[in-house]
Amino acid sequence: MNNSFLVDEKGFYGNFGGAYIPEILYATVENLRREYLPIIESEDFLNFLEKYTLLCFEFGYKLWGVNCNSDSLSYRHYSPFSMSSIILGPFCVHLKNDIRYDEALPLKEDYDLAIQHLNEYRGILRLNGYHYICEQSTNKGGCASIRNRQREKEQFDLLQKKWGSEIVREDTSNKGKTKKVKKFDYNPIVKVPIKGI
Repeated sequence: MNNSFLVDEKGFYGNFGGAYIPEILYATVENLRREYLPIIESEDFLNFLEKYTLLCFEFGYKLWGVNCNSDSLSYRHYSPFSMSSIILGPFCVHLKNDIRYDEALPLKEDYDLAIQHLNEYRGILRLNGYHYICEQSTNKGGCASIRNRQREKEQFDLLQKKWGSEIVREDTSNKGKTKKVKKFDYNPIVKVPIKGI
């Protein structure tokens, strides 16, 4: 692994990297620093990255990742991976390619990136047996600082305009809500017209 991407014990990347950390975030960043290196340098994690990066490359895809949902009923747990499903959130591996995040979609960038990959390379490698745990909608800073219902609806509309209503659909399932209360679910349903698992 290229050591210039690993942070040292003082928080520096390479000879010159580093970061200013506001005091309010210091405890969180310190905890991350303590936990990060043992995981990223572990042989199991490096083998995991290498194995699935090679598999993704052999399939001809340029993006792989894991489920964003821990509920095994929400994905095809009977197959070890999917090739026509989107992956979202912070854990995905990008192989060298020309696809970039669309800066007009800061709240739907992961949806858009996944659809771009499915469109260009006709697939994404998603590992169905793994998921991550991340409280990204409640974390301070980042997208959470600009996320609200109005902004989410605007971003949904832009994503749907870009890809069409046959691919990007509103979730109208009303999960667990009474029929009287109908709220906009800002996580769209993505139906990609690619056959496969």
